Amino acid sequence: VKISNDPRGEIIYFDEDKRRALDVYRNVVAHFLATPSFAARRILQGVSRAELRTDLQFWLEFFYTELFAPTGTVMALHVDGFLDYFERIGALEEREERLYPTEKGRRYFRFLAEQTRGLIESYYATFQAVLTAPDGTSERELEKATEEGFQRAQLLGEVERREAWTVTSFRNALELLVRREVLVRSEGNKPKERAYARGPRFDDLPAFLERLAASLGAL
Repeated sequence: VKISNDPRGEIIYFDEDKRRALDVYRNVVAHFLATPSFAARRILQGVSRAELRTDLQFWLEFFYTELFAPTGTVMALHVDGFLDYFERIGALEEREERLYPTEKGRRYFRFLAEQTRGLIESYYATFQAVLTAPDGTSERELEKATEEGFQRAQLLGEVERREAWTVTSFRNALELLVRREVLVRSEGNKPKERAYARGPRFDDLPAFLERLAASLGAL
């Protein structure tokens, strides 16, 4: 992080090539930001309390291996606390049993929502690669296809967080698809020895992609 003096005050900024280093620091506290970030995405669109809880349940379970957020505790205790806080600082209002950002709160919720953008973009790129990959594609080949797809999406302006794609998140995304029977994996000791084929629930994949895309579009 660098500082430049200006008559209007200090300008704090970072070099673009340091984005990944900053992302590492952010990831240290990412699990604390997960619930308010996913909540902010829905609040920006307008949401009922029941819809918000359902949505949060989905995302916290979906990204559990990334965030390790204790879903039961969050749903039972934290959600109401966050909403109460948002209301007390004047960022949230309720109209006709739906939650909306106030004019003051819109920028605040956009900031919170951005904290999970990179994670969603990374999974979206991985799922896109899986959707078009032939049966029996090796993990190494999928990794290459995902990284190339992520780079093309950057050029098209479809993703904004170039630091978001990592091998760890890529493998976590594949593990999620295996657990949900979207993919079937042949075991091997090395990535080039592991291959993936379509599982019995492969048809769920387009719906996952659509939900990720909708979440990105919420901003």
